[in-house]
Amino acid sequence: MKLRVLLGFARPYAANLTFCLSLMLLETGAALAVPWLGGQFAGGVISQARTDIGPILLALLALFALQAMLKFVNGYVLGRTAEGILADLRIRIYDHLQALPLSFYHQRRQGDILALIIYEVGQLSGYITGTLLSIVPLLLTAFGSVVLMFRIDPLLAGLVTILIPFFYLVLKIMGRRLRPFAIQLQQAHAAAVAAAEENLGMLPAIKTFTREAEQSRRYRQQIHQVREHSITQHRIYAALEPAMQFMAAAAVVLLLWLASARVSGGDMTPAELVSFLLQSSGEGKP
Repeated sequence: MKLRVLLGFARPYAANLTFCLSLMLLETGAALAVPWLGGQFAGGVISQARTDIGPILLALLALFALQAMLKFVNGYVLGRTAEGILADLRIRIYDHLQALPLSFYHQRRQGDILALIIYEVGQLSGYITGTLLSIVPLLLTAFGSVVLMFRIDPLLAGLVTILIPFFYLVLKIMGRRLRPFAIQLQQAHAAAVAAAEENLGMLPAIKTFTREAEQSRRYRQQIHQVREHSITQHRIYAALEPAMQFMAAAAVVLLLWLASARVSGGDMTPAELVSFLLQSSGEGKP
């Protein structure tokens, strides 16, 4: 489905979506301030200027409270908006399906049509209120973090800006490889729904001709296919997450090694090191 069509479904909820986007931008501002305050706190502890630590801790606590409040309000409003878009999409698709000629249904299984209303519509609604809406705050957060890191240490910031596209590229490649598995799983779900719907619709005839065992075996085969595809997908995700965590940890170790040399050489203060590491690791971000 084209992006323009999706935005058309979201247009009646423009006020709610704009409000949620504003909350996300406020979260971004709070997230960018957390690493800086963390660096100030570390600098105060190291220099033993304890009189300055109290206000910093209070400011950090206030930022965390602000982030929690923003997340709560944003999650509630966004959830209500998502349900509204989801209901509109289902009604629109149902009305469209009802207006189609009978030849359309002769060429397709009912399970595929039911899967479209139940599964695909939920995916589209989640894309509008989740992925699409969060792009702007994520880009602003990434841009703000890079700018602050370059102000602290351009050399290390350059390394981080090289690593970020590398991780993105790896995720992009893995996403393309996982897409066929997701399609196979959706098709298996559709086939299982179609088998159940067909069998239940023909239940009187099945009982009359004592075909219960045969139809049960047919449905069992469909469910086994769903299970196998789901297990394959879970296995890939189970391997992908720790692999990405290890790569991220290796990148942090590299940064620590380089940063320790910068601190030892006097090119970076301990407070700047803490702020830089918090910015690069994404602490406090929405």
